Formats: sequence, structure tokens, C-alpha cells
Amino acid sequence: MKALKTFLTLLIILSITALIIWYRTPELYESKDFSKKVDEPHKLNRTHEYQLPSKGGYYLKISDTEQSKIYLVNVSAKFGKYDRNLWQYVEKGDTCVIISGVIRNDYDEDYYIPLSAVLYNSEGEKTGMVVQPERPDRFTVVHVKSGEIAIFKLYVLCNECDAVDYEVFIPFKPSKIPPP
Repeated sequence: MKALKTFLTLLIILSITALIIWYRTPELYESKDFSKKVDEPHKLNRTHEYQLPSKGGYYLKISDTEQSKIYLVNVSAKFGKYDRNLWQYVEKGDTCVIISGVIRNDYDEDYYIPLSAVLYNSEGEKTGMVVQPERPDRFTVVHVKSGEIAIFKLYVLCNECDAVDYEVFIPFKPSKIPPP
């Protein structure tokens, strides 16, 4: 039974990856120079129709120093708007980048995985701030059983930003118990 479950999980992951590659193949040949992606200064404040590059196929780092065993299957990002006021940072209608993805836990145990993100502007500088609807922290938490996948969503506040790229990371070590 476990072998069948593993096979079906692998089949789903391969199907999703194949669809993303098929849909996004033209992006593989685009220039990686961010300044070329920003045509005119008035286009810097993106709207719902502009989508950032899709990514995936690698293990996430823990705070840029340690390699984790959390595999980023795929992730995509698009510009959107907050639908309500949040904490002291966000007012309804503020611009954000909505990052949605799938991760897989390759550790031997079940873990609560903290996830966060950073945006990069056309000059390669970090911009934006994660502001999640469900918690006031700058991250979200996803519980993932060993060998299984889970879906996540991050909201990055970026009023007046010219984000052209992003990076998902793990801000601190995964844990067997959820963070407070």
C-alpha cells in the first residue's frame, strides 16, 4: 500500500512538473538581466496581469546558510491586492505579490515547515515584506509528513515596488511542534 501511495505521489509531482515545463518553456530562453524585463519606468508598479517567473526543482535553504531536505517542487508568483486590513502593516487594496507553490518533505520525520520569501527589484535589491493573513509573523507554516507534498501561499507586501524576481526560503529550522 505504501509503495502504491509513493508511486501515485511521484506520478502527481511528475505530471505537475511536466505541465509547468510545457507551459513555461519560452521563459527558459529569456534574458536573466532584470533591467531588460522592465521596459519603461511607468510599468514598474505591476498589476494583476503581470506574472513573475515560475521556479522549482531544488532544495530550499534555511536562512541562506544551511541546506534543508525540503524540496521546492514548483512555485509561481503574481501581483495582486490585499482584500482587507491586516495587522498594522496592510490596508485593504495594498499591492502584494502572491507566491503559491508545492513543497515535499524529504526528511525522515513529519515537520512544521516555516516558509518566507523575498522580492528583488530590477536592480537586484531586496524589497517587500511578507504579511500573512493568518498570522502577524513574516512567514507561514506548513505541516508536511515525511515523503509527502503540501501546498503553500505567501503574501508579500510591495506597494510602489518594481519586483521582477523572488526567492522562497526557510527562515528557521523545521520543527516537530508548530511555532507559537
